[in-house]
Amino acid sequence: MFHQGKAIKNTMQQGLGLSFNFNLLLTLALSIINVLTMNALAKKLLIKPNSRWLLQNAPAGYQDSLSPLPDNASLVFNTEGEFNGIQLFVTNTTELTSELKVITPLLKDDTVFWIIYPKKSSSIQTGLEMMGSWDAPALYGLRPVASAAVNEVWTALRFRPVEAVKVSEGRNEAVRNNEYGDYIDVDNKIVTLPDYIKETLEQHPATLDYFQSLAYSHKKEYVLWILTAKQEKTRQDRLTKMVEMLQNKKKNPSDK
Repeated sequence: MFHQGKAIKNTMQQGLGLSFNFNLLLTLALSIINVLTMNALAKKLLIKPNSRWLLQNAPAGYQDSLSPLPDNASLVFNTEGEFNGIQLFVTNTTELTSELKVITPLLKDDTVFWIIYPKKSSSIQTGLEMMGSWDAPALYGLRPVASAAVNEVWTALRFRPVEAVKVSEGRNEAVRNNEYGDYIDVDNKIVTLPDYIKETLEQHPATLDYFQSLAYSHKKEYVLWILTAKQEKTRQDRLTKMVEMLQNKKKNPSDK
């Protein structure tokens, strides 16, 4: 009888162990599924779990393109409350100037702020372009720091307060934690070209091929050289110079 009781006890313990392992595996599997099914656009626009986002002037149905959202992330369509991120849709400078008066009081240093405007290839008339002048945000101390393609009609430009962009932003530790990490993976030594740089180099296939043949450190220097430009004119000048230097087989921007 004693041995039977012991056997039953061992069987129950094994069952409990299997149940525990099953629950652990199930939790792990669900976590992996969440990562794999995370919406690509939401990830690109830095929508995180437990975050609250304002979509200002978003076109009809746009929110569907962000689904599924990360866990407990929410989208709001009015300016009441506080936000972790803001996506502002505008079609021209007049709209941008007007909307910034509403949006800038809502911004904090850590707010992820995207201005989303029509692509040149869209049928929407606009005077806004990535490499153009962004004087309206500059009046509020905001500078562009990153870009992202939204869809075939819209493109996004991220803005941050000038004082929040540190001098040391190009160092590896800083890149891991700032917006440049979207393009530079310092741990795996992989450089992904921002859309506007890629589009420019694609106009010169041999130049793009030469860039892709460079060592990681040289690619990183070129991309950071463009991204860290303080003014749009400087950014455009550097992009033009980058093409020229690559065509002359210069391995990095500091080559003479």
